[in-house]
Amino acid sequence: MTAGRILFYVQHLLGVGHVYRAATVVRNMVQAGLHVTVVQGGFDVPGVTFDGAETLRLSPARAADSAFSKIIDEEGKPISDTWKSLRTSALLDAYKNAAPDVVVIELYPFGRRAFAFELDPLLKYCHAQQDRPWVICSLRDVLVKKTKPGRDKKIANTVVQYFDKVLVHGDPNFITLDETFSEVNLIEDRLVYTGLVADTKIRSINQPRQDQVIVSGGGGAVATDLFSACLQALPKTKARDWTWRFLCGPNLPDHFVKDLKSKAPKNAVFEPNRPDFSDLLSRSRLSISQAGYNTTMDVIQAGVPALLIPFAEPGETEQTLRANKLSRLNSHISCLHLPLNTDDIAHSIDAIIDIPVATESVLDTEGAQNSVEILRSLISIRPTSLHQ
Repeated sequence: MTAGRILFYVQHLLGVGHVYRAATVVRNMVQAGLHVTVVQGGFDVPGVTFDGAETLRLSPARAADSAFSKIIDEEGKPISDTWKSLRTSALLDAYKNAAPDVVVIELYPFGRRAFAFELDPLLKYCHAQQDRPWVICSLRDVLVKKTKPGRDKKIANTVVQYFDKVLVHGDPNFITLDETFSEVNLIEDRLVYTGLVADTKIRSINQPRQDQVIVSGGGGAVATDLFSACLQALPKTKARDWTWRFLCGPNLPDHFVKDLKSKAPKNAVFEPNRPDFSDLLSRSRLSISQAGYNTTMDVIQAGVPALLIPFAEPGETEQTLRANKLSRLNSHISCLHLPLNTDDIAHSIDAIIDIPVATESVLDTEGAQNSVEILRSLISIRPTSLHQ
């Protein structure tokens, strides 16, 4: 195998955060001189780039709804056994063509269990090679807690069987994996904390601030309540005369956006998600958003007061934990929980918009760069059997 070849698998289903984080890590890999092949299993995400990497898109799949009740294909039909077989073959072909030194799988086996049909064969194939690659899990710092008895132990067993390292993209001084995963003791020897993955180039707190509020909802699939409540709260805040910029993700229904526009004042602007989102935040005076990984990293890097309203449908605990911890750590970050009350939103906004922001983040946000260095150090040696 040629040194420095990476195969990076990522599958997003509802939100787009997994793809954004993967893209940040991949861009840093490419800049470091690594040859990266990205295998994507989700639908296209406008604005996401894997600059310099080879990309392969499998037949796309997504969640049918926010409850992840089923996985559907590009025609909106439940995925079939034939569809699964074709995807599995395509993924194995991608591996053979890439001939990687390292296979990086985003989230699995801690999530994406519905894709075990293709990932387990890939893992087995990797370990069947005489000169096998390193097998790495790329994992965000906070997981959705599993309610099914024994699920965490089953996940840990899969890690022990197939994975050399689990790169936890978090700062252990902020959140540790044991807070959302009960079987950390079984995989502790494989855990490596990288720091949080953020675009460190956008830390520009000295930029002139504009009287502007940025309201964002990621991909938009679960942002309708957030957008409606913010529009209703707008006239009740001290920021009522500022520009309110609503960034509409690709999954926000067109009819919903049209209805919001019909009710909005002239200083409310509606536009698609912007590739300069991070820079836009750093030039604004307030961010209102959910509490997904990537958005909160952009908020921290931009040094902007922020109101976080975490996505918290039944079973979804990740954003609530992150938002609560960030609000306790930073006086300029506030947190509200569903159901939303417009008076509470207005009060929270007025309480934080004039709070000075510290010039440096207290969190380690060098996760992308650190991940690259970890992988480069592994490439210089060969993995041994996990079962020796």
